[in-house]
Amino acid sequence: MDFSGWFADAFDVKIKSHYDDDITETYRKGGIGGLYSKRVCAEPFPAWNGALIQIGWFHELEHCDYEGVSLERARAESAAPDDERIAAYLDAGHLYIAATGFVEDWFADDEIMIGAPHLLTDGVYVWPADLPYYVRNYHVRLPKAFTIHVAKNGYEMPKDVDVTRLKLT
Repeated sequence: MDFSGWFADAFDVKIKSHYDDDITETYRKGGIGGLYSKRVCAEPFPAWNGALIQIGWFHELEHCDYEGVSLERARAESAAPDDERIAAYLDAGHLYIAATGFVEDWFADDEIMIGAPHLLTDGVYVWPADLPYYVRNYHVRLPKAFTIHVAKNGYEMPKDVDVTRLKLT
C-alpha cells in the first residue's frame, strides 16, 4: 500500500478530485489506479508502442470516447499560462486523417462552426482538429503527459513526422 492509501485509512481523510468530487472510497478500494481507465493510468509518461495516443476525444462530442473525459469537466475558469502556446502547437499538427463535414461549438447556444473533423498528430499524439479551439476559448485542460511532451518539444511541432507509418489503437 502506498503512503497516501495508508494515510487515508489510518486517519479520517477525505480525498477529492480536482473537480472537487469525493473519491475517498474509490481510492481506498483500488488505490490510484482505481481512479482512472487503463489508458490514463500510464500517465504522466505512457509507454509508447508505436500507436498514437488519443487526446481530446471528450465524451460529449460527436467524435467521442464514451469512457473519456467530460468536456464540461475539463473546462477551466481561466487560461493556464501556456494555453495559447499549446493551442498553437495543436493547430500546427500534421494532418493524419482528413474528413468531410464540420463540427460545431458544443458550448455555444447558436450554431458556431469550428471546422472540419480532421485528425491531427505530432507523431506521438493524435487529436481532433477542434481541440485548439476549445483550449483557446474554454481553457480546456489536457493530460499532464501531453503538456509535458509539448513543453519538451519547445512548443514547436516536429517537422519530420511520417504519418504513413503511424497507427491508431
